[in-house]
Amino acid sequence: MPPDPDGAIHLFNTAPMQLIVDVIGYVTDATAPSSAKGLFVPVTPTRLVDSHTAPGLPGRGCVATIAGAAGASAAVTNVTITGSSRAGFATAWPSDQSFPSVSTLNIDAADQTRPNHAVVPLSANGNFSVYLEPRGHLIVDLTGYFT
Repeated sequence: MPPDPDGAIHLFNTAPMQLIVDVIGYVTDATAPSSAKGLFVPVTPTRLVDSHTAPGLPGRGCVATIAGAAGASAAVTNVTITGSSRAGFATAWPSDQSFPSVSTLNIDAADQTRPNHAVVPLSANGNFSVYLEPRGHLIVDLTGYFT
């Protein structure tokens, strides 16, 4: 469902809950002016990181810098935490910026495997960083990018 003309979105739930909504972007329609900037380019899914096969990437408290897509503004990824030692989170952000105050993926117990789709803005050189809080494994797959 598209936003209202004033940009508002409406959410509905059937049980008491806490809800956090982060708006990370938007998609235009045919009424937007033509441009080559901000176009989505799908790619064959590519594994960028798998700490099962790349020891030391990243463990608890480590930051890994990952090459996204050169010349792109954002990477479309799937970020997965698996085999975690406890509850925690992963955060992805442009590697030339400071650590953000929001998470990309949260887990609430040990030994969970949880993926999350994430559109990650890229630094000027096409990289992004990922921080993993629990001890566990990190998997990052690239599924596309924005020009």
